[in-house]
Amino acid sequence: MNSNKLDILAWLFDAYPMPDGIVVWLIDRNGVKYKVLYPFQPVFYMSLNSGEEQLLAQAEKKLPIVVNPTKVKKRELYSGGNVLVTEIAVRNPLFYQKAVRVLSEQFKFYQFFNADIKPTQMFYYSTQLFPLAYGSYTIENGFLKSWTLHDAFDAEKYEVPDLTKMTLTLR
Repeated sequence: MNSNKLDILAWLFDAYPMPDGIVVWLIDRNGVKYKVLYPFQPVFYMSLNSGEEQLLAQAEKKLPIVVNPTKVKKRELYSGGNVLVTEIAVRNPLFYQKAVRVLSEQFKFYQFFNADIKPTQMFYYSTQLFPLAYGSYTIENGFLKSWTLHDAFDAEKYEVPDLTKMTLTLR
């Protein structure tokens, strides 16, 4: 199968959720803009006992979308020890907050972990990308496949792309 692959040097200009993942806008040195998709399912975690797992299965039926609950081990913040939690992956990032809201009607607030992190921010955390990150990006068939950053999120001096200016007036 023939693939359409492109390697570019660019800045990550913007990112936002869509039904199939995160849309990422890249701008290269010539001002050419690239709109690509990165498949992404935001996740949050819940601390549930076996009875609550059954309640979760019932609550899932009330959700407007499919979620993928699985058991995973995660490090507990205060003790540093591993705990078994239920990971809830939301297939459509646009429904992430609704999934959290529906489940929060059935469970206590202290049973949720990472549920207050927005999908775009979660994308940045999980990929180590950040706004205006300059790097080498590989695009294949409209999807962001890989990247190598030539920038640091905490850099004090960095280059930014030439941006298009827009002026709004009251005419």
